[in-house]
Amino acid sequence: MMNFVLDGFSGRARGGAGRAGSDRWCWAHLAHDGRFVEVSTGLCTLLQRERAGLIGLDQRALLESQVVQDAEPDAVWAEIQAGVAKRVDWCWTAGDGTRRWVCADYSPSPTGRGGVEMIVWDVTERRERERAVAMRWEAITAGIAMIEFDTQGNILAANDTFLGAVGYDRDEVVGCHHRIFVEPQMRESADYADFWRRLGSGQPFSDRFKRQRKDGRPIWIRGSYTPVRDLDGQLTGVVKLVADVTDETLRALSFESQVAALHRSMAVAEFSIDGTIETANTNLLSLLSYEASALVGQSEAVLVGDDDGGRAALADLWQTLRSGDHWTGEVARRTCDGGTVWLQVSYNPVAGESGQIDKVVLVASDVTAQVAARQRAERTAADLERKLTHIIAAIGDVSGRSDGAADASQQAEHTVQSMAGAAAEMRQAFDRIAHSVQQSCSTVEQSMADSAAARASSDAMAEAATALTGIVDMIQAIASQINMLALNATIESARAGEAGKGFAVVAGEVKRLAGQVGGATEQITEVIGRLQALAGDVVATLERMRGSIEGVGSHFEDVNDLVVAQTAATQEIADNMHATAAAVSHIKDSLSTISSAAVQAESRAQEGLAVFKLLRDQSLA
Repeated sequence: MMNFVLDGFSGRARGGAGRAGSDRWCWAHLAHDGRFVEVSTGLCTLLQRERAGLIGLDQRALLESQVVQDAEPDAVWAEIQAGVAKRVDWCWTAGDGTRRWVCADYSPSPTGRGGVEMIVWDVTERRERERAVAMRWEAITAGIAMIEFDTQGNILAANDTFLGAVGYDRDEVVGCHHRIFVEPQMRESADYADFWRRLGSGQPFSDRFKRQRKDGRPIWIRGSYTPVRDLDGQLTGVVKLVADVTDETLRALSFESQVAALHRSMAVAEFSIDGTIETANTNLLSLLSYEASALVGQSEAVLVGDDDGGRAALADLWQTLRSGDHWTGEVARRTCDGGTVWLQVSYNPVAGESGQIDKVVLVASDVTAQVAARQRAERTAADLERKLTHIIAAIGDVSGRSDGAADASQQAEHTVQSMAGAAAEMRQAFDRIAHSVQQSCSTVEQSMADSAAARASSDAMAEAATALTGIVDMIQAIASQINMLALNATIESARAGEAGKGFAVVAGEVKRLAGQVGGATEQITEVIGRLQALAGDVVATLERMRGSIEGVGSHFEDVNDLVVAQTAATQEIADNMHATAAAVSHIKDSLSTISSAAVQAESRAQEGLAVFKLLRDQSLA
């Protein structure tokens, strides 16, 4: 077909009409070395060059040096010189400096004149479109991992992005099978064989896959396997575009595991924006004693009583949720059997694709036992607070009383010290009394001795009086010796002292009245009688005095014993008073310490009460 065309061109070129038709075509006749021998007007127009400028020019001189050509020019021309017909796209430089992409058909000249016939088409627009497509493809694939396989899964090519993702070099994967990226347990599975059978039959496939890096670490990819066909529609291979979604997948898997864990341990429900229950998991249904069919589709208001304004509070809560604010706290919900369960809840508004809140997710846990315990703790705390207040008051009272007791003990100390001083003075007085009593006892003993001596003298006087009676009798017989008797009477009078004064008078009278012996004898007898009676009285009086003195002595001895005992008791009292004074002083110091400790205890109790209130408030917050 091409020979016919070229031959037609040659025939027309030799005729005027033929030349005119050929000028509309871009054609040229080239010498065997590649120089232009003849060119059409159309080619001159295409290249914006004069014919004269082209004739004799090597067609390879038109090649744009800044562009990588589709083929190596010298190699192509060598084949053409060998008689091989070639079709090649070249980028030429036009006379105005612009680039022209041409598709050149080379074939040996059939006219016998030698050389090569060349027909040229301007494909600049097509090449620019292809270039734009290539650039867009390059831009698209620059950040996308791409790998090419044959229909059996053998690797034909892979870009750097893909190689970087899996950790291989290009020469480590090209020629290998896709299974090098698959975990060992999957390589020999029927599913894997069926996967490549489907791809080999031309079925595209897209999904998320778990693959294996060179170092054995897993990589999650989102891959799109696309069959590639040639111009005849024959399947030639598979192109796979890959996105590394490992981080995204791990986050998703983590999220899914968290959600699963959440559903295992927590009560979860989903609400529409108007508060209608759309889903409820088993934990929530169990807590509320509901069947799913009885709860799903109901408003949350069925779980709230209205006896304490619960539904009004629920309406306010949903107003908050619809505005996009989440809410956490404790709520009481009514169970199907009429009981009450306390829940720790978190209401979480969820926005849809439009950015508007379209549902609310509830996550809850049963805190009924904790609430009951807290309520008991609150009651206990209130009771403890009252008791602490009472303790503080009691400590304050103890402090006040200890202050008063300290003052009283100080007064008692002064009193005891005064009593101790008085006891000491009393002991000194008793010592003086004991000394006086001892002296009195000595005096009594002396008086008893004197009384005994007086008794002896009285007895002697009585005997003397008796003797005088005999003497008086003898006076009458012995008148001649009267002077001697008078002398004797004088001597006896001197011996008798005061008691013998009468005898002295008698003696004097004897001397003066010697002559009156007879009358005097009667008087003497009378006086002797009185003297004997007086002596008897003296003896009796002395006897009574002796008895009295003995009684007084006995009493003084008793008094002395009592004084000694009292002195000892007074000493013991004084000692006890001193000990008591020391004890009272110690008590006073102890009370002062107690008072100080009570003040500190009250301060610590006040601090403890403040800390208790703070902890209570924090625990209730």
